[in-house]
Amino acid sequence: MTALGQMIKDAREAKGWTRARLAVEMETSEATVRNWEGGRNTPPMPRAARLCRLLRLTAAAMLHAAAEQ
Repeated sequence: MTALGQMIKDAREAKGWTRARLAVEMETSEATVRNWEGGRNTPPMPRAARLCRLLRLTAAAMLHAAAEQ
């Protein structure tokens, strides 16, 4: 798991959301969320902005975590 994937997972769990719930909120599949959390891919910018709003993450923190990959 990457730093970004761990950040997404931790923020999701802090809200008490399942991967399925985050997928619904993001209008994507649970497999996509699993891939983000597992570090197999990263959310594209429009989705990253929405992810920040939903999970109350800052864009700066997400970019920093993504740069650590």
